[in-house]
Amino acid sequence: MKNNTLRWIAFVNSGENSNINRNVFVSSQLYDTWMTIKNEHIGNYYKTNLIRAIYSLATTSGGRSLSTKNLDIDGAKINYPIIP
Repeated sequence: MKNNTLRWIAFVNSGENSNINRNVFVSSQLYDTWMTIKNEHIGNYYKTNLIRAIYSLATTSGGRSLSTKNLDIDGAKINYPIIP
């Protein structure tokens, strides 16, 4: 996925699990950081909450038109677009 000059890499893929409805992309600049969080989240409350938030984006139902959604989890707020 490309948005202007910024590259996006799939962090969660829809085929990864039967409960996952859509791919979740992260900035290519932050992909390594997200992978570190994903690999080190077990036993870490804060990293686990970040991973849960990302996977919630993959399982949250969305509309059929472009819209911005919000996700609030344990004090973290993520704004994200739903792209049909």
